[in-house]
Amino acid sequence: MDEKDWRFIDLLYKEKSISKVSNKIFISQPALSSRLLKIEDEMGVKLILRTNKGVEFTEAGIYLAKEANKMMIYLSKLKETLLQINENTKNIIVIGAGNYTVKYRINDILNNFKNLNSNIQFKIINTKSRDISNLLQDGTIDIGFGCNLYKWDGKRNLLEKEKVVVISKKEITLEDLPNLEMIDYQTDLKFKKSIIDWYNDSYKSSPNIGIFVSSLDLCLSTLIVSDYYAIVPQHLVENDLRFHILDATNNLNSLYRSLWILYRDNFKENKLLTSLINYIILNFR
Repeated sequence: MDEKDWRFIDLLYKEKSISKVSNKIFISQPALSSRLLKIEDEMGVKLILRTNKGVEFTEAGIYLAKEANKMMIYLSKLKETLLQINENTKNIIVIGAGNYTVKYRINDILNNFKNLNSNIQFKIINTKSRDISNLLQDGTIDIGFGCNLYKWDGKRNLLEKEKVVVISKKEITLEDLPNLEMIDYQTDLKFKKSIIDWYNDSYKSSPNIGIFVSSLDLCLSTLIVSDYYAIVPQHLVENDLRFHILDATNNLNSLYRSLWILYRDNFKENKLLTSLINYIILNFR
């Protein structure tokens, strides 16, 4: 088996569907089915059983899938080590985070740490909060930042509970919201649910959605030329005089966006990574 075979088995075990794997790695289903047969022939065992719900791994298949996951972690670390050697001993730390977190919450602190440690390089992987734990588990990233805490059995620290505010181009009050249209934007599902729950608790109804946009930055661009309002993290519009800003506190229902840093239990094996994590925890503002 080569690296592509190990990755295929690892993905198939996670997705339990050849069609989903096909969509992820852009290889046709017939080609993947043929590759699976070759792997089974090479190993001399049946690895999966096909069912109406997808595929079910045999006992031998489960064992191989777990070994495939170990192999992917090993290969990832091997490539990282070789890259570090090739980069003339520069240390690369891979970080997983969303666009908002990178742009508005951790960019400055990473630059400050880099100024103190010139031999470090950061590689940023743009990802959703719900995917952080998987990326940490398979070794793709060294640390992750999530705006809500999903299942993770490793190390974690709460960095902040950021206030969430209501913004608009013209002056409004919280009492006006049921009569106005809101901009909905793509964001973490748990954070979006907290906004909807806050609105439901405050007004006993659902918000009137006027338009959906794909990002917070596009939300601001739309807001400045419309009469919509939006509910966003405070630091997005801090000191931005273009918008009227209201604290999202209504009938004592306060709204926050939590930010967590997540990392593996063995982080102390990398002294520079340990130093970075401690620096972030101590200096995050």
